[in-house]
Amino acid sequence: MYNFAWPGGINGQTALNLAPGTYCVTVTDATFCTATACANVASSVVTPISAGNDTAYCAGGSAQLNATGGLTYTWSPASGLSATNIANPVASPLVTTAYQVESTIPSGTNLIINGDFSAGNIGFTSNYAFSPGDVTPQSVYDVIPNPQTSHSNFAPCPDHTTGAGNMMVVNGSTIANQNVWCQTVNVVPATDYIFDTYVNTLVAQNPAILQFSVNGVLLGATFNAPNVTCVWSQFNAIWNSGASTTANICIVNQNTAGGGNDFALDDITFTPICRERDTVVVTVNPNPVPQITTNSPICSGNTLNLNVNAGSVFNWSGPSFSSNLQNPSIVSAATTNSGTYSVTVSTPQGCSATTSSIVTVNPNPSVNLSPNNV
Repeated sequence: MYNFAWPGGINGQTALNLAPGTYCVTVTDATFCTATACANVASSVVTPISAGNDTAYCAGGSAQLNATGGLTYTWSPASGLSATNIANPVASPLVTTAYQVESTIPSGTNLIINGDFSAGNIGFTSNYAFSPGDVTPQSVYDVIPNPQTSHSNFAPCPDHTTGAGNMMVVNGSTIANQNVWCQTVNVVPATDYIFDTYVNTLVAQNPAILQFSVNGVLLGATFNAPNVTCVWSQFNAIWNSGASTTANICIVNQNTAGGGNDFALDDITFTPICRERDTVVVTVNPNPVPQITTNSPICSGNTLNLNVNAGSVFNWSGPSFSSNLQNPSIVSAATTNSGTYSVTVSTPQGCSATTSSIVTVNPNPSVNLSPNNV
C-alpha cells in the first residue's frame, strides 16, 4: 500500500492538468518509509520567429530589417545586406528582393528538473557544499529567496522571475573548474540543444567568471557575472548531442578570487532547438526620371510653355513664378525673365527627383521712328 503526496494537497498516483514547472511527489509505503522524486512539466508552446513586415523604399535608399523570436539568425541572400548573422541588418538591394531568415528557437521543452530552484535543494549535484542558512565560508551554497539571510554582506537581490522565489546563492571557490551546478538528462542524438541560465552578482568585487560544460567538455566562452549587484544577466550556449544519449550538463566557476566571487543562479534551462524560417520582401521603387520640354528661347512678352514628362505630383519654381505650381504643364504669358526653371516630381510611392531647364527670354528690339521733314 502506497500513499502519493503531491504539492498543493493532491493525493493519488496521477496528477493531471498541471501548469509548467517542477513537481515532486513523496511516496510513503506501508512501513512509513518515504522517497521523493521530481519531474519537470514543460510548456509545448513554441514562439514562431518573424522576419518582420514587408517594406519598401525608393532606389538609393535602405531599410532596417528586424527579425524576432529566435536565438540566432541567418539571412539569405547576402546581396544588399549589411550582415547576415544578426537580427536587424540594414538592407540596400538594388532591386526588389525577398530575404529569408532562418532562426534557432527553443522547442519549449525544458529538460532541467527544478531549474528555478522552486523545489529547493534537489535535482542537481555540486562540488560546492550545501550550507543552509550560512554561506560565509568559501565553496558553499544555499537555496533561498534572499541571499542576505545566509550572508549579511550579500545584497538582498530578488529572484529572476517572481522576485520572491528561490535562487542558488553561491560563495565562490578559490579552485578553478569547480562544478557549481550539474544535472544529467537524456538527449536525442544528432540534436542541437541550448543551455541557458541567469546569473547575478551578490558582491560587486571580483564578479564570477562562469562557463558551461557538457559531458566534461567545456562549452562556449566564459562569461562574466555583472559588475554591479542584483542585475540578472542571461548567458547561453548551443550544444549538439552527436552520438550521445545522455548529457551531464554543468555550470563551472573559473574565477579563483578569494574576495568577492559571490553570485546567484536562477532559471536554468536545457532545451532542444528547432529551426524555423520566415521571409520579408523589400520592394525597391524606381525614382522618376523627369525631363522638361520648353519653347525657349522666346521673345519678351510671349507665352512660355514648360512641360514635364513624369510623376504625379509637381512642384515648380522659377523667376516668373511667385509660388509653386502643381501641374505637369506650365503656361506663363508675358514672361519677361530669363533664368532656371525647376520642377520636383513625385510618384505615388513617394519617390521624387528634380530637374531644371534654362529659359532664355530675348528682349524685343527698340524701334524709334523720326519724321523726315522736307
